[in-house]
This record gives sequence, structure tokens and C-alpha cells, in this order.
Amino acid sequence: MTGGIPDQDGAATLHGLVAAQAARTPHAPAVLSDDAGLTYAELEARAETLAARLAARGVGRNDLVAV
Repeated sequence: MTGGIPDQDGAATLHGLVAAQAARTPHAPAVLSDDAGLTYAELEARAETLAARLAARGVGRNDLVAV
């Protein structure tokens, strides 16, 4: 792929796309609702926190997690 988008076996991942956008425009809005919002930096930080919590509970690569 081009443009600095993360590549994993030819297919970009959602996490990779968000991380790349957070690096480029950390203060840009990423998630908006009627009464709140998150910047790309905030979204990336929350994703990293969630990943660490899941890993601490034994969730590993390719494990399924219900949302």
C-alpha cells in the first residue's frame, strides 16, 4: 500500500489505520456524538489501554473477543 498506511500481508488493519491517522493528525476529531467526542490521540490511547487490559487477562493474538 502507499501513503504510509500500515500493511499486514497486503491488507490494512483497522488498528493500523487509526494509529497512522493518530500519528498524522492527533488532535483531529475521530469519533463524534451529540454530546461528546474523541480525538485520534484519545481514541488511540483508549485502544492501547483496552489492549493492555485484555492481554493482562490472557487474551492473545487471534483470540476472539465479543463486543
